Amino acid sequence: MDDEQEEFVLKTSRIFFLGNYIIAFLVGIFLVLAIISFKLTFTFFPSTLNDLLSTLTILGIAALGLTMIEQPEWARFREKFVVTMNEVIREHGIFTRERVILPYATIADISVHRSVIGRILNYGTISVSSFKSGSDMVMHGIRSPEKYHVIIQNRVNLIREGQIRMFKEEKMEGKSESEKAERKSKKPSKKEKD
Repeated sequence: MDDEQEEFVLKTSRIFFLGNYIIAFLVGIFLVLAIISFKLTFTFFPSTLNDLLSTLTILGIAALGLTMIEQPEWARFREKFVVTMNEVIREHGIFTRERVILPYATIADISVHRSVIGRILNYGTISVSSFKSGSDMVMHGIRSPEKYHVIIQNRVNLIREGQIRMFKEEKMEGKSESEKAERKSKKPSKKEKD
């Protein structure tokens, strides 16, 4: 596994928006059929009411199709997740960037949700919940979500093991110092021996 890589940038996969692309394709077919059936024409400077309605109809249908294509791109541009060695970062926004950092030590649970189509096309939603309230993250439409779930879970486990190990070492250091103090107090001094 590619778990050795230090940083992953995750964005919503385009395949997650397959429905948008299908609708845009159907809108395009509808536009072509409307132009052929109703003899619609597009002119920059319509001279009659019929030309104006024809031009507005074409522009409206084309705008609907373009919106269905552009919406996924704006969503991908607006939000990204960065998985580093120590934290998960969510960056959101276009003009003002909001950055939420979730350290692995504060992660309570990680889950993956996949629909039937998501299982077929290999995408899903990763939910990362935190011990802090309001810091939960939901990553929609991530390609290979199981892979990233395992990577994040392994890194959380490493952080937790490190904290437990550090706690045990501190506890052992505390014991060894107290044991040394006990030995010194039990050890008779030279004056007591004489």
